[in-house]
Amino acid sequence: MISIRKYWNQRVPDENGALRRALGLLLQSLEIHTAPGDDVDYTQFRSGMEGITSRFGADTPPEEVLIIVGEAVTAFREYSERTARYRRAQTAEFQRMVGMLTDTISATSNATDRTVGRLQEIERKLERAAVIEDIRVLRMQLDECLESIRAEIRRQEDEVSTSKSRISSADPVFSTTLGPPLQEMDAVTGMPGRAAAEQALEEARSRGGQWYAVAIVANRIASINSRFGYAVGDRLLRKLAEGMRHGLSANDRIFRWSGPCLVALLLRTAPEYELRTELQRITSSFKEELVEIGNRAVLLPISASWAIFRSNEPARVIREKIDRFVASQSADY
Repeated sequence: MISIRKYWNQRVPDENGALRRALGLLLQSLEIHTAPGDDVDYTQFRSGMEGITSRFGADTPPEEVLIIVGEAVTAFREYSERTARYRRAQTAEFQRMVGMLTDTISATSNATDRTVGRLQEIERKLERAAVIEDIRVLRMQLDECLESIRAEIRRQEDEVSTSKSRISSADPVFSTTLGPPLQEMDAVTGMPGRAAAEQALEEARSRGGQWYAVAIVANRIASINSRFGYAVGDRLLRKLAEGMRHGLSANDRIFRWSGPCLVALLLRTAPEYELRTELQRITSSFKEELVEIGNRAVLLPISASWAIFRSNEPARVIREKIDRFVASQSADY
């Protein structure tokens, strides 16, 4: 402990008063601004510090001041050590929770061996994580792994839904949605392409009902392709498609239009403003994508612009409106 006795003996009374005020402020700061750890321990520390500082005043003898300061320093050191142990125990509990999550996913889901291996690797890295930046990167990697599992579950659900649709198509009584056009799937998104979308628009108009065509344009895809490569741009577009498919109803149809554009064909009975609210909710929930470029990890935002078109006009008119909207967003993507 640094001795302040010589300063007390050498300074004039006014300077001693300033030194006393400075010590009082330091003692108050230790009491008030120490970071909380365990609630009970923190309450006891604050109570003990309050008792110590209450003995310090303008008339406290120098010898007593030294004792008070020493007690405060000891109380602060012991509390800091206990809090450090508390933080380490808390971190260990979080690590065990991730381990339990990994084991449960491995045992109960159809996740691939690669995904499970990545989860186990994240678990090992978490044990060695030392700074908050490491934990943030691991959080993004964990989210990516879980999204892969969710995507696999959705794929399996889609297969079940497709099987049900095939059964339903054999009996018109069970047919409640538009029939799937026989078109090739887009290689990037795994969705039907533009020709299938135009065919579906024609069929929707002939069926009647309140159909909407929604054009969804991924933002900044051109600049991302230019800077990081087309594989990264395709990955973000695929994530956008997965987010839309996950957010919309199972009966809604989504297509890859052209360029960075998707088109969703929706049958709704509610007013259009409710559809706008629904789309806003879906697109605002998109997350950042962690992309490894060389030896570094980059977080790229996923966002989109969208427009709604009533499908009570010929498909040619809707097609032209969608193309104009896509062209109007060309400066942004």
